[in-house]
Formats: sequence, structure tokens, C-alpha cells
Amino acid sequence: MTVAVFMSNFGFAAVIFLLLLAVIFLVNSFQKKTLNVLSRLSASYNDIETLLVRYTNSIDLMNTQLKGLESQISKIEDTQEWLQRELTRLADNTSAQGQLSQAIELARDGASVSEIMLSTKMPKEEAEAVARYHSAQKE
Repeated sequence: MTVAVFMSNFGFAAVIFLLLLAVIFLVNSFQKKTLNVLSRLSASYNDIETLLVRYTNSIDLMNTQLKGLESQISKIEDTQEWLQRELTRLADNTSAQGQLSQAIELARDGASVSEIMLSTKMPKEEAEAVARYHSAQKE
């Protein structure tokens, strides 16, 4: 009976040993799969980190370029305002010269001070001066 007990104990120990081997194999397999997944996750994380650095650098570059463009736009707007003022000044001078030329011609044709004022919208003092120096009677 001792051999039978020994064999039954040995059989029981063998089954437990085989079960332990199976568990160790499954744990080992699970560990390899887990390490594989972790390795892929780490690679993905590194790729994402690289992309984020590139995007950050691109955004910084775009911000720098945007500031440059804003500066250029500001200069263009300043130049546009200056040109508008100059154009208005030149137009005013041209208009005033045309007004003066018209007043002189009217005075030479014998128009009165009030006619010169109505036609050219000149102030009374200027119309009087034009009439005085350019009237038909002086010639």
C-alpha cells in the first residue's frame, strides 16, 4: 500500500507540477504580450511627442512670421494714410489754383467782386484782391 500511496501522491504531485508549469507558461506568455503592447505604446508615445515638438516649433515660426506681417501691415497703413493726406493736400492746392485761375479770368472779363465770389466760392478779401489786380480796366 505504501507504493500505491506513493504513486497516488506522486500522481497528485505530478498533476500539481503540470498545473504549475501551465500557469508559469500562461503568465510568461501574458508577460510577453504585455511587454509587446508596452513597447508599441512607448513607440507611439515617442512619435506623438516628436509630432508635438514639430507642431510647437511650427506654431512658433508662424507666430514670428505673423508678427512680421503685422508690422508690415502697420507700415503699409501708415504709408496709405500719408499718401491720402498728400493726395488731399495736392487736390486742395489744385482746386485752389483752379479757383484762382477762374477768378482771374472772370476779373479780366470784367466780373464784379460778388460775381467772382459766387462763381469761385472765394472769400470776399481774396475776390477783391483778384478783381483789383486783374480787372479788365487795368489792361
